Amino acid sequence: MNDMSSQIAGLSPARKALLGRLLKQRSEQRLDGKIRPQDRTCEPLAISFVQQRLAFFDALHPGAAIYNMGGAARFRGRLEPMLVVRSLNTIIARHEVLRMRFPEIDGVVVPEIAPHFALSLQEIDLTALPGETLEERVQALMAEKCREPYDLTRGPLLRFLMIRLQEGESIGLLMMHHAISDGWSTKVLFPEFVTLYYSYTILT
Repeated sequence: MNDMSSQIAGLSPARKALLGRLLKQRSEQRLDGKIRPQDRTCEPLAISFVQQRLAFFDALHPGAAIYNMGGAARFRGRLEPMLVVRSLNTIIARHEVLRMRFPEIDGVVVPEIAPHFALSLQEIDLTALPGETLEERVQALMAEKCREPYDLTRGPLLRFLMIRLQEGESIGLLMMHHAISDGWSTKVLFPEFVTLYYSYTILT
């Protein structure tokens, strides 16, 4: 018996039933190939096949970082922490998927959307580091932060780290779990963040 078979054999009856549903849905989706709109009136909230698969994997391998995602952008000039937090929380309020978590109820993973979620900004100051070691430290730090585990059952599944560099530069590191994001997410969210940040700068 291979490792996967052993893991499946050790699952509870409820988890085995969930795995069976996942495999059946995957087979049906391959035959159908259609993308259906999310039903916003159902209780509990419907969960996508990908989210079910990721929650199942997380239950098998809690704390694994394989589905952690991150994107970084470098900013010139000093970023004001208060405006950074305000911009991020505006984005979180606009995109409900960023407030999502995936608790398990009676052996079934059920997505929940928090009505409110205020992000706390993480900030690290590297301005004292000499230039020859700065970039190496930045790369190591970003890799370390992107490996930090998420708790899909409790959330939040989004983090933002601001790294202060020399000469007033900063790096913004946006980190999310794949259960609430995909490869395009940071490409959408960073321009939205920049637009909001500079709008708030003008209004403040």
